[in-house]
Amino acid sequence: MVKHKNEIDEKLIYLFNKISQIIRYIQWEINKETKLSPLMLQILEYLSNNSRELRTPHKIAEDLGVKRPTVTDSLKVLVKRGYVKEKLSEEDRRYKILSLTKKGEDLLKREELNLKEILKDSVDSLSNKEKENLFISLIKFISDLNHRGLLPVVRVCLNCENFEKNKFNDPDKPHYCRFLNIRMGDYDLSVNCEKNTFVNK
Repeated sequence: MVKHKNEIDEKLIYLFNKISQIIRYIQWEINKETKLSPLMLQILEYLSNNSRELRTPHKIAEDLGVKRPTVTDSLKVLVKRGYVKEKLSEEDRRYKILSLTKKGEDLLKREELNLKEILKDSVDSLSNKEKENLFISLIKFISDLNHRGLLPVVRVCLNCENFEKNKFNDPDKPHYCRFLNIRMGDYDLSVNCEKNTFVNK
């Protein structure tokens, strides 16, 4: 039994490594046409997926787990090439709020240059049950990495002080979010909640 468990563990680790290789390969294939580095592409995706409050150089560096000067250098290129625009925050003019230009938005709309769209076909090949099982496994896996300090910022429900797991004796919606005051099922769990308050449970 122990041998079987170790074999499964090794196979899972190998598969995670292959996924990371596939993503890097796709990013560099996109780089051949766009001349944008993987980090620059990540920044564009980040700006597309997050609200105004999170679209600052500091937050980008924090969320992507890279140093601020590295993000600043990438942003300079993206602004110069017309993919990103900057605006001083009205609340605090020391901070810049970043957003995509039409050129940046158009780039992400091109399916052959959009990492999410490229991976979507493979996700769609899974059955609903397979997707649900994979979702629950991955959210637990990523949450654990975050607790161990191996991922900088992960806004998942499992890591939030407002989340109460299995609060109710209800197989469909056993969990509770104090912030939103709602009951939640496993598949309602958020993977990028901007109201997340991390706690190392």
